[in-house]
Amino acid sequence: MHQTDNRYLLIKSWGFGFYSDVIAVLGSLLLAEITHRTPVVHWGKNSLFGSFENFFEPITLVGIDHLSRQKDFFPPKWNSENLAEENLSKWSGEYSRMDPVSYIGREEGVAVCDFFVGVVDLLPLIPPDHAMYQKSASEIYRWLISKYLRPREDITRRVDAFQRENLQEPYVAVHIRGSDKVGEIPNLDEVNMSFVRFLEGVDSGIKIFLLTDDTRWLDITRQKFGNSRIIATDCTRTHTNTGPHYLYSRGVDLGKEVMVDAYLASRAGIFIGNGTSGVSLMVSHMKDWRGNYKLNSEPLWPSGRSLKQ
Repeated sequence: MHQTDNRYLLIKSWGFGFYSDVIAVLGSLLLAEITHRTPVVHWGKNSLFGSFENFFEPITLVGIDHLSRQKDFFPPKWNSENLAEENLSKWSGEYSRMDPVSYIGREEGVAVCDFFVGVVDLLPLIPPDHAMYQKSASEIYRWLISKYLRPREDITRRVDAFQRENLQEPYVAVHIRGSDKVGEIPNLDEVNMSFVRFLEGVDSGIKIFLLTDDTRWLDITRQKFGNSRIIATDCTRTHTNTGPHYLYSRGVDLGKEVMVDAYLASRAGIFIGNGTSGVSLMVSHMKDWRGNYKLNSEPLWPSGRSLKQ
């Protein structure tokens, strides 16, 4: 990162699914790079998963208390007394849904990003002297992940142990999203069955690592391919159309479970997943797959400006 001159970008929680939150952080981290600010990630009470540091090593040792002692803030809805407040004019009202262009050239000591910023939104703003100038969104995501996201040691140990015990041979990974995703994709069953048909063409001696939030799809794939071939972690799932992150209050546990699944999927030789899911999008950007992955939609997070509540 460039010299920051003691200016900060406070990155708040997006407040939705785990990897939706992480992808939002990555976009804001790129904004911090572009604006030469020190990023301070603070997942507050609107986070379904607790603190960012439950999952990743701190990005900086500076915290929100330090920022509260600063004197000038942008946008001006923020001040030293309300930095910890969540959902402050986030969706409507003055200074809601802030465009990332608005942060360029600001001189205030603390800028606050509380709305989704996508890497794709920032591509035109990356200056020529930056390492990611004219790089693709996927290249930028991989660069940001490598630079900033350091999983906590207990999570890495769980990933290593599961792979050692269950996935020592080359394997394919598939993410079948169920539960509440049906509210976004009316033909979700058809999409998921297309993944099953893809797996029918995989050599029968190759194991399949399945990521899913839905016990119904775990049952379908096991009946189709057998219990010994379908490998899945023992994580929290649902058999309803409500996502586990909305059903249960064990946010930290849920976040760690999805991280373990995602990092295991990133070690597969082939990955297929749902391009409207933060989990699948994250896995697709965690390494250079060299063409050995497929999402059912464009492998880019949509522009944050088009998102609706």
